[in-house]
Amino acid sequence: MTIYEELKKVMQPEHIDHHKSDLYVKKTKKSEQILNKHGLNLKKFLFIDLIDHTEWYDIPFMYDPYWLEKGV
Repeated sequence: MTIYEELKKVMQPEHIDHHKSDLYVKKTKKSEQILNKHGLNLKKFLFIDLIDHTEWYDIPFMYDPYWLEKGV
């Protein structure tokens, strides 16, 4: 199961977003558990949303629907 698939199972839809192939997911205990499980350096991917000032992760190249559309 991919990171995107795992996150989609446990996260609220409004807590997952993307830009092209980059996956954005809101920082929660659930998202941290999944990302840690995959060995990601969470500090490297953390950013603050400029609109609501909440913490999110930006995981490059992990938004599956982008790749499916490309036929990869």
